[in-house]
Amino acid sequence: MSEDVSFPIKPIGEYIVCMRYKDKAVNDVIILPKGVRQTDMIVAKVLEIGTGTVSITGHRCEMDVAVGDIIVFPAAAGAGIDHGVRRVLERYGINRDDMDDMIVVVQGSVLGKFKTLPPTQEKAEKDANNND
Repeated sequence: MSEDVSFPIKPIGEYIVCMRYKDKAVNDVIILPKGVRQTDMIVAKVLEIGTGTVSITGHRCEMDVAVGDIIVFPAAAGAGIDHGVRRVLERYGINRDDMDDMIVVVQGSVLGKFKTLPPTQEKAEKDANNND
């Protein structure tokens, strides 16, 4: 998604709008339990977060994730962007290829987030060449 376009949708409650992360270096770092395939998990960058939930006592519970975080969640937990919303996003200048990778997920389905990202293979090779 281009840097100059702000994301036009503000989720409500526990909903998170994110973009599937395609960096192979990040996807290869995830260690999954025996029997779970890599395709069962999605690694995504958070584009926008909801307002959080309200507790029984009436206090607002903040979200555990922030815009820009890289999160991991089961593939079955995410929902794609439907055609009606796609038309609205096109008017805001978001391209169709980006919309294919956008996912909406509930915060309760997020299994974790990365503290730091591993360097991409390209960056690691570039750094190695600079050190020589």
